[in-house]
Amino acid sequence: MNIFIRLFCLPIFLLFSMAAFAVHPASPLTETKTATLTVNQFLSLDPGLISRKNGHEQAWIKRKLFRYAQHRLNKKVAQGRIQGNDALFQTGLKAEKPNRNGMWSLILGGAGFLFLFASPLSLLSLPLAVGGFIFGLKGLKKDKNPLMAILGIVFCVLIALVFVLAIVFIATYFSWF
Repeated sequence: MNIFIRLFCLPIFLLFSMAAFAVHPASPLTETKTATLTVNQFLSLDPGLISRKNGHEQAWIKRKLFRYAQHRLNKKVAQGRIQGNDALFQTGLKAEKPNRNGMWSLILGGAGFLFLFASPLSLLSLPLAVGGFIFGLKGLKKDKNPLMAILGIVFCVLIALVFVLAIVFIATYFSWF
C-alpha cells in the first residue's frame, strides 16, 4: 500500500496541486492597450515604469526576460524581418517557422539510435527510424533550411540498416542450430 501511494497517488496530487499556481491575474502593461501596442512602443517600454504603474515590483527574472524580449525584437527590426510600426501581436504571424520537420526527423532518429542499443526497447528503433525518415522527406520540401532534414534522413537510414543487419545476423546465427 505504501508503494502504491508513493508511485501513484503522490505524483497525481503534485500534478494537480501545482496547477493552481500557474494562473496569474492579467494586468495591463501601461495605459496603451496591448491590442494596439506597436513594436516601437514595446521597445520603448521600461520595466521600472510598468512596475510603478501597476503598483507592484516585478521579480528580477521577469525584468531580465522583458529586456531579453526587447533585445530579440530590436534585432529583428534591425535585420528588417519586421517593421517597427507593426502591431506587436501581429508580428508573430509574420515570423518564420523553424525547421520543424527536420527537427522532428533528427529527434526521432536520435531516439531510434538510443533505443537500438537498449535491448528491451530495440524493437522501437525501426518505427522511430521510419517516422524520422518521413519527417525528413517532408522537411526537404517544406523547411527553409534542409540541413536538419538531411541529417535526420541519414541518421534514420543508418538506424534501419543496422537494425536489418542485426536481424539478419540473429537469423543466420540461430539457423545453425
